Amino acid sequence: EGIGNKGPTLTSYISCPGRYLVMMPGMAQLGVSRKIEDLDQRRELKRTLQDLNPPKNLGFIIRTAGTEVSKKELQGDLSYLVRMWKVIANRIRTLKAPVELYQESDLVIRTIRDVFSDEIDRIIVDNEQVASRIRDFLSIVDPRSSGIVELYTGTMTLYQKFGGEREIEKINSRLVELPNGGSLVIDSTEARVASEVNSGRYRA
Repeated sequence: EGIGNKGPTLTSYISCPGRYLVMMPGMAQLGVSRKIEDLDQRRELKRTLQDLNPPKNLGFIIRTAGTEVSKKELQGDLSYLVRMWKVIANRIRTLKAPVELYQESDLVIRTIRDVFSDEIDRIIVDNEQVASRIRDFLSIVDPRSSGIVELYTGTMTLYQKFGGEREIEKINSRLVELPNGGSLVIDSTEARVASEVNSGRYRA
């Protein structure tokens, strides 16, 4: 999109972001995000990426989120992106133009992409269309996990049922209760943010 006086830009290069990597079909380069400035870290990350042995016709860049994860997690993200490209490539071969081949993920799919792990055994959704999109996404990311999506049909909203609204209220509250009985009081003004520690009845 256009920014200020600069008009919108268009590129013929395709880039598909994953959780830790960005895939660039048609480019055989392997790289590291420019935001990672430490030269030793950049060299180590690039060696790790080479060890993953990505397909020759696909380029990859390690995102900043990939600096603190294991090689196994990087491998999982690479496998997901390669599977996604196979789906796109199959559409290129079999579908007649004009047709949509790929669409950048919306908020729901980006959240699943960035948060989903083997520790999650249930995803509860209160919208059939959203549930279907999540199942389709998981069928590419981890085909074994597509069955964990459950459609919620209760009359009470999910936020009410699981206490989400109360947690949001607590996030925005000026009073933060502490486990041992004390509390923090945070007040924001135009000039500064003031915080006060109230120890309550707690004694060290």
